[in-house]
Amino acid sequence: MPAELDWEERGRRCREALGFLSFLRGSWEGQGQSQGEPVQARFEVRLRMGDTVYQCEERLVSAQGLLLHEDLAVMRYDPQAELVRVTHYAAHAWLSEQLVRPMSEGAFWYGGPFSPKVELLARGADGLEVRVLLPEQDEPDTLLRYRRA
Repeated sequence: MPAELDWEERGRRCREALGFLSFLRGSWEGQGQSQGEPVQARFEVRLRMGDTVYQCEERLVSAQGLLLHEDLAVMRYDPQAELVRVTHYAAHAWLSEQLVRPMSEGAFWYGGPFSPKVELLARGADGLEVRVLLPEQDEPDTLLRYRRA
């Protein structure tokens, strides 16, 4: 994106570039499995910063109500590189920065052969599936199915 673009045009282009993520917006509740354990899950996706940043928060709890996992993903358009990037945080102080790419059913990020692949898949108008595949595994380590809350 040329540096001489005005502020409003920059915002418009950022919102346009993030359009393939629009199916994620909102509050989601679901269940599934993570690392072989059954979990209840909540996923919240908000637009921030003039609708140019997607903020995604996820919490997984056990059947006993214990917090097992929480993470935060911040997705934004990088106008200089003309790419969508994610900064993904997870407890305990884990951080990953990846490129977000569209796919036929949604979006994914993947950092190479030593990094998990995260897939966010639309399932009809009110469904969402989140899959986390670890390196050298054919089946997801985490598989969550959500419905709009």
